[in-house]
Amino acid sequence: MNNPKPWDLEPSLDESRLSVLAGLLIIISDECTRLHDKEAGDGFWSLGCRIYQRVCKRFLKLSVSEWPWLRVLKTKHELQLPLVIGSCFIRYFRGEACNPPNLQLFRAEEIQKDFGKPITDPDAFSWFMILEHDEAGRAVQVVVQQANSDGTIRYPWIAARAHREEANGVVTPIGKAPIDVGAPEITPKADEQQPKKNRSNVR
Repeated sequence: MNNPKPWDLEPSLDESRLSVLAGLLIIISDECTRLHDKEAGDGFWSLGCRIYQRVCKRFLKLSVSEWPWLRVLKTKHELQLPLVIGSCFIRYFRGEACNPPNLQLFRAEEIQKDFGKPITDPDAFSWFMILEHDEAGRAVQVVVQQANSDGTIRYPWIAARAHREEANGVVTPIGKAPIDVGAPEITPKADEQQPKKNRSNVR
């Protein structure tokens, strides 16, 4: 198998699960970039922090209420996001899939060790879900791939792409028809609460 898909290697990484997670990452990223105010002093660091915190909160909420196949593991640090899809550990970060930071690579192995599934093979690979962005900080696509602590990557698979100008806000999971994500769901202030839209369950 020259170019296996994630579910070929790990059945828990079902295509529909990865696609819906990837689409949500792009929606959350777009929420945050719309709020980004460069003239007021916002920079790439603050944008990345806002996206990460919203991803943590949204994934945690959905893992409890709608997606039983997704678990967000509790750690000593509130803003860590150890994810388990089915029975598979996967690490999320925002950056370049072709150049994963060493911190992310080592942290993936540490998390599995912390939860009783240490990587004993020095050549073993961990799973990653990476939100890639352009120079303006806008989400471009989400890549799912394997990488090890040496920085070797393999089997990259694009789970979703953002096509804003061409497709008017459509997120495209690879191999499927485009999904119209509509307007992003932005949480209003306490005095401006509005009914929330329902999401479809992915089993």
